[in-house]
Amino acid sequence: MKSKVFFAKLGSEPKKDLLKRIGELLELLELPSKVRKGDLCAVKVHFGERGNTSFVRPLLLRPIVQKLKEAGGRPFLTDTNTLYAGGRSEAVSHLETALQHGFCQETVGAPVIIADGLWGNASVQVEIPGEIYREVSIAHTIYYADCLVAVSHFKGHDLAGFGGALKNLGMGCASRKGKLEQHSEVKPRVKPKKCKGCGRCIQWCAHGAISLKGDKAWIDEERCVGCGECIVICPDGAIRIDWKTDP
Repeated sequence: MKSKVFFAKLGSEPKKDLLKRIGELLELLELPSKVRKGDLCAVKVHFGERGNTSFVRPLLLRPIVQKLKEAGGRPFLTDTNTLYAGGRSEAVSHLETALQHGFCQETVGAPVIIADGLWGNASVQVEIPGEIYREVSIAHTIYYADCLVAVSHFKGHDLAGFGGALKNLGMGCASRKGKLEQHSEVKPRVKPKKCKGCGRCIQWCAHGAISLKGDKAWIDEERCVGCGECIVICPDGAIRIDWKTDP
């Protein structure tokens, strides 16, 4: 059975602004009937990269948060840390980025929680009837939420062609390990010119996949499970994803 898709005008009119239209869409989706009193409701969003403007504006999330509260839910905004280094690669920077872009309790009416923890390793292994994977790594907070509302925006993507609702859920709800698994053979690589041989990545690798060769870090691909912690742990940005690897 095909799902019904509802549309609303983006513009505002004297008697009906965009926020009211969003509220009407939520009524058509029967959102309140899907929430029980006391439910912890995850509102899955993308907080945007620093300096970027192509994300759903925080103000537009307020009607969603309000509807969830009216239904008895306890909503919170959430997203997972990124696989790559940057302004959303660990929870502290991620929260700072979200705040810079206006995602906060005062603006939206709900708190912000980074779903996979400080370093992206707070996860739960979930069994699925998949053709490629029978088990996936899902962010801890998303797994334990009572319900989830996905708020997605459309954008181009260098690997997938474009990113939308499916990517917001499939990739966006996965922990760092889950993201690397989805990228198949795309794994961390050491950039020798940047590596200072500090050994921090060795200390953090739970699988003993990293060692020093001479004065540079080296990753044993046979032992590497693709959790990606070394990417954000490195203080010098010497470990990166090799996007040129063929899956």
